[in-house]
Amino acid sequence: MAVAAVPVMPEFTVEQLEQMLKAKKDQVKVNGPEMRKKLEAYCLKEFGMSLASVISSTRKAPQPKAFKNPDPKVNPNGDIYIYPGKGKYPDWLSTDAAKKAYAVPMPV
Repeated sequence: MAVAAVPVMPEFTVEQLEQMLKAKKDQVKVNGPEMRKKLEAYCLKEFGMSLASVISSTRKAPQPKAFKNPDPKVNPNGDIYIYPGKGKYPDWLSTDAAKKAYAVPMPV
């Protein structure tokens, strides 16, 4: 039965490790802002979004939802309110019970 060769790990002194870590930090300080600008430009060109928007966006796209506004002052015709799926709900939809009570199927 053959024994797999174990790679030999180089041994470093504490001073060498500290020196490598300092060199890495210095490299990030020098190249970081330039790389961020390149990445920002790429995100704007490719996706039409800022880097912060790309990072903070979720994998799942927001799903619009339909609700019937019960307030006759705001909605005298009984129109359906479409929530875009992103952002704060209006006050009359602030609770889970209200969301369930006023939910209607999405119009086609």
